[in-house]
Amino acid sequence: MKVVLIFLANLLLFGCSGPEKHNGTNKICDDKFYVEIFTEWSEMGVCYLTDSINFRIKIDRYNFESEYFKYNCKPDSLIIDRWSSYPPPKHILTTKTFNIKKLIKEGTLIKD
Repeated sequence: MKVVLIFLANLLLFGCSGPEKHNGTNKICDDKFYVEIFTEWSEMGVCYLTDSINFRIKIDRYNFESEYFKYNCKPDSLIIDRWSSYPPPKHILTTKTFNIKKLIKEGTLIKD
């Protein structure tokens, strides 16, 4: 019975704190936008793109140890590539393109 109570107490204590922990914020595109980085699990994270006023949108989940993002800023769009360094050679896993005017117009909803 003690084991069950300890398990339930840990579940309430750690399970209700939310799966994401803020891990940092990086400025991109000449400081016009920010990428917010959160840790979900020990080596897994999720990133959000924001201008801190008009929108905040999920970029993608990634593995801290073997994946990273590259940002290509254009006047009207932002291209984000998720790269993998394992297994070699480095390669692009996904590419997302965001229209800047559309992001600002659609507002602050978080979208997957």
